[in-house]
Amino acid sequence: MSQSQWYYLVNGEQMGPISSEQLKQLATDGKVTQDTHVWREGLDDWKPARLVQGLFDGGAAAGAMGGGQTASSPSEGTVYTGALGGTGAGGMNQASGDLNLAVEPLVQTRPWVKLFAVLIFLGCAFMALAGCIAPIGGLAGGQPVMIFVGVLYLAFAVLYFFIGKMLWSYGSAITMFEQRPVIENLVQALAHQKTFWKTVGIIALIMIALQIVVLFFVIIGGFLRMV
Repeated sequence: MSQSQWYYLVNGEQMGPISSEQLKQLATDGKVTQDTHVWREGLDDWKPARLVQGLFDGGAAAGAMGGGQTASSPSEGTVYTGALGGTGAGGMNQASGDLNLAVEPLVQTRPWVKLFAVLIFLGCAFMALAGCIAPIGGLAGGQPVMIFVGVLYLAFAVLYFFIGKMLWSYGSAITMFEQRPVIENLVQALAHQKTFWKTVGIIALIMIALQIVVLFFVIIGGFLRMV
């Protein structure tokens, strides 16, 4: 570690400056973790503390951060907190802190996204079961219309399965971003989110249109019976 003045972020708030020795002590005390973002003059952006050479015992960094060099490489990706950063501690702090606050709710939704996906999969299983039972019961009871009902249930089961799959992929993308917080993974997670809501929106519009059509024919049929 170089003898520089370091800054670090705590809940989006810039702390420091502190010396390299103080930073090392904070890391030893657990107040600075490997995911804490740090910066000093000469770095192009905020970096996870795990990339600081020699900061964590037994945790070799990806590369040295001394002499004004960064430890990032193409395979590391771009750390997400630097996406809106500037070239100075003050300018980067505001952007990085704001981005941290914006990303945190996304990460916190992951358990609920996965839970909702599981519930959708369970609903698909029940609909598929109903879709298989309905035609059999209908034929046994002399109600051929139940065949149509069964096919309808199976169609909805397939539809909701793909919705659940998209939601599960979205949750997995959030997990990947948590494990490797780089811009590429954040964009991937947001892309899954966009795809999911776009698909759900299109399906909702189609369902509303079908309900309007059915309601129209019901009204027309009732009117014709009255005449």
